[in-house]
Amino acid sequence: MIEVKERPKVRSGSMAAHIRKIGVIGAGQMGSGIAHVSALAGFDVKLNDLSPDRVRAGIATINGNMARQVSRKRITEEERQAGLERITAADTLEALGDCDLVIEAATEKEDVKRTIFASLCPVLKPEAIVGSNTSSISITLSSGSSGAVTTAPTPRPTAPSPWPRRWAGRRGSSPKP
Repeated sequence: MIEVKERPKVRSGSMAAHIRKIGVIGAGQMGSGIAHVSALAGFDVKLNDLSPDRVRAGIATINGNMARQVSRKRITEEERQAGLERITAADTLEALGDCDLVIEAATEKEDVKRTIFASLCPVLKPEAIVGSNTSSISITLSSGSSGAVTTAPTPRPTAPSPWPRRWAGRRGSSPKP
């Protein structure tokens, strides 16, 4: 069974991120899998896609996958219910603005990812971490469309930037709920 324990405290001055809320863009197989495992791990999750119907379908898939885990005694019914309660729909990218970590798991098209990042980054808090789940697209190129990452050497700005400075990329197969 899964046991969610209190997360360790972040030390003062530490570069460690304090993640409580995760946003997931894309409610398909990959995005719903990321939302599923994140919710079972105790994180609050906001799930976003192009339409509310896709988000509802993603949550229905998660519910079915968790029910299968219950039937195989991998989680309890109480854990399934608690996990589902941690997942909410985010109808817009703006609704992800308070997330500590946002993971993009949209289609494998660079122009789509660039558009998402360009729209997403201005609404995020500066300390947010932005991640992309991709199997073939350069994270540096995709994130560069947001204005947060550049390949040209430029002096560091003296004023705080409105763009997230922490980026992560993930390559690989689907999460195994």
